[in-house]
Amino acid sequence: MSLLIAPCTADGTCAARDHADGYLPLPGLLTPEGLGTLREEARRLEKTARRRDFAMTCMDGSPRHMTTLGGETIARQSGLIPQLYTDAALLDLVGALTVSGPSPSPISSNAMSSTS
Repeated sequence: MSLLIAPCTADGTCAARDHADGYLPLPGLLTPEGLGTLREEARRLEKTARRRDFAMTCMDGSPRHMTTLGGETIARQSGLIPQLYTDAALLDLVGALTVSGPSPSPISSNAMSSTS
């Protein structure tokens, strides 16, 4: 089962956006089935997440209400999400569409956050 569909071609347009903005939005990257699978996995993992409410000092005490899940927990509890970091088709696509290609991300820096 393939979770990916090609969102755009490697004609330089995507790479230019990546270079200018520092990130590359890829709407339509996942098939509807793939998006559903990832959504189910996120919802399953969210049940073990930790709630954090705090005031962000650098933003004049602006309140933040977040639910977070650390990378080590994701690595232990998910087969799907860590697999995405080594998926050949995804790495090839990101490499073709971006300026610098995919960056390996150590498990400790992987995290899921949601705000409310």
